[in-house]
Amino acid sequence: MKFTIEVDTTGNGDYMEYKPFNVAPCKTVNYTFPKAFHARWIRFFTDKETIATTLLNYK
Repeated sequence: MKFTIEVDTTGNGDYMEYKPFNVAPCKTVNYTFPKAFHARWIRFFTDKETIATTLLNYK
């Protein structure tokens, strides 16, 4: 399944694709954003109907 991260860097609803991930069923993907990463909003999409959880850990 393909998960895609979209980000809005302005806060005006101008989302753009940031990074896609291929994820196998029942698997976890860990990703660390670069230190210079900045976004006002972030959202996640899948290419198929699914039940999934995304978790962001701000440090």
